Amino acid sequence: MKQVMLVTGAAGGIGAAVCDRMEQAGWHVVAADLIAPERPGADSSSVALDVTDSSAWESVVAQAMSAHGRIDALANVAGVVSRGGLEEVSDKEWERVIAVNQTGTFYGIRAVAGPMREAGRGSIVNISSTAGMTGYVGSIPYVASKWAVRGMTKAAALEFGDQGVRVNSVHPGSIDTSMTRRLGPRQPINRYGRPEEIAELVHFLASDASSFCTGSEFVADGGSLAGIYR
Repeated sequence: MKQVMLVTGAAGGIGAAVCDRMEQAGWHVVAADLIAPERPGADSSSVALDVTDSSAWESVVAQAMSAHGRIDALANVAGVVSRGGLEEVSDKEWERVIAVNQTGTFYGIRAVAGPMREAGRGSIVNISSTAGMTGYVGSIPYVASKWAVRGMTKAAALEFGDQGVRVNSVHPGSIDTSMTRRLGPRQPINRYGRPEEIAELVHFLASDASSFCTGSEFVADGGSLAGIYR
């Protein structure tokens, strides 16, 4: 029986690349986004999911369990970014970024925890950012949310570790997606990362190849956090 991964933010960018990579590895992918994404292959199914809606999470997980009898991995990829100085950030924008990036990730972890714990195995991969490792000017809501993802990852790993469920975070740098493309690469590997490179890391963390990894940060940033680069 195929292993099953639920992927949010699957309509494009890193999420779509994760779906592609997991299908290549022989997994069945449940691809989720606000509008159910079109997936070309037979090794995937698509669902509409608003990650800020806890009842929608419960429904999607119940559907996946009914259809496949298992959820072996979750990739929390869905995310939004904001720009602007502290005094420019509206209440509405703060709430939007926190709702998608932080609360949506929490809802995802909570929704799959039961089936995974019952199965005695599972892997949750939370997409954070280098903004979850350091601060950035003009991105306080985004930075706050991505640090929260990092912290939730560690707390969940401690809670579920003895029940066979692993939880790790991935911290991409400047990746060639519509969300980050305008930032520009400024690091030792002086190019944008490719979504496929992050997907490879997610595949590793979902698979048994990473069976001794939990509660950890996996950075793929071209060396941007290594130090000051001129």
